Amino acid sequence: MKKWYAAIILVSLAMDRLSKQWAQKVLALEPQGTRALWQDVFHLTYVENRGAAFGLLQGQRILFFVVTVALTLFLVWVLFVRKPGGKGVGVGMAMVLGGAWGNFYDRMIYGYVVDLFDFRLIQFPVFNVADIMICAGVGVWILFYLLEDVQRSRTQKAQQEAAGAQDEAK
Repeated sequence: MKKWYAAIILVSLAMDRLSKQWAQKVLALEPQGTRALWQDVFHLTYVENRGAAFGLLQGQRILFFVVTVALTLFLVWVLFVRKPGGKGVGVGMAMVLGGAWGNFYDRMIYGYVVDLFDFRLIQFPVFNVADIMICAGVGVWILFYLLEDVQRSRTQKAQQEAAGAQDEAK
């Protein structure tokens, strides 16, 4: 399974890097830095984000560095040394790690994160593939953790019932 986690991390990172390189080479040269795919609904827009989600914590590069390094150490330890609770939890963790590394790379190389997906219908902040991987990864992680917890509870209950039935039979 470790190979799958590594593959998810690398594919996430590659998709993020390729999309951001394209944005830097193509979108940054557009007249307003944007290209409408569906006018006033969804655009591809070049943005240099020096903060976190929704532009929060502008210029806090050291904080992002510390948090990313700590998160990386924890997730690498869980994925490759300790082993996550189940495969689904591990997949979610690997997605988060791939996304975190994508944005970390930008912050270390450029001093900002390149964002490009601009969903204007609901005035959502511009985001990137790394952000998608982090959010989807957290969702997968939580979903499978909860499902695995339900399964553990059912197994324990069945074992307790079986033990109770054996005690009654004696």
